[in-house]
Amino acid sequence: MKLKWHKNLDENKWGKFPLSHQVLMIANEINRARNSLKLGDQKETNLCLERALELIFLSIANLKKKSQRKEFLRLKEVLAKEYVDNSKEIKSLDNLFKITLSLNSFAFNTEF
Repeated sequence: MKLKWHKNLDENKWGKFPLSHQVLMIANEINRARNSLKLGDQKETNLCLERALELIFLSIANLKKKSQRKEFLRLKEVLAKEYVDNSKEIKSLDNLFKITLSLNSFAFNTEF
């Protein structure tokens, strides 16, 4: 898979990170998108969502458990829908952030 934003990553390198860290890094991009949207920067919001999608694709490629893979595929679908939606809302990104963190109990219980 050729990456646009994370050129120093590949599926093997990404797969060495624990799932909790993968989830946190995806959530971080969604949080950046949320902050950019608050500032009214639609272009940066979309770039953040692109980076999050790229990380989700890497995670999906490494997941062995069918149930986890299914949840990440759902996340990809929801995030892609948000990406193409021209009327992005902070509330939607807040929900997406929470959904992403809920994919892993360690990530979900991390203090921010």
